[in-house]
Amino acid sequence: GYTNAFLSLHQASQDRGTFHPWNGKGKPTGTIDHIFYQGDFSVKKSWIERHHEGTKWPSDHFPVAAILKDS
Repeated sequence: GYTNAFLSLHQASQDRGTFHPWNGKGKPTGTIDHIFYQGDFSVKKSWIERHHEGTKWPSDHFPVAAILKDS
């Protein structure tokens, strides 16, 4: 099967929503971004990228990023 890279390190996180209505305000709802992998990898780091400049948002959702290492 597939493994969710973000959840493999942050299973207990309550702050995993990625959808926001183009304004980044409030707590993001719904997790609509994922990185899935399979095979012999380990997740070194995973996070939700919330970078923006002022009131300019690149999207209506925050992307998920991960660094994986071949085991």
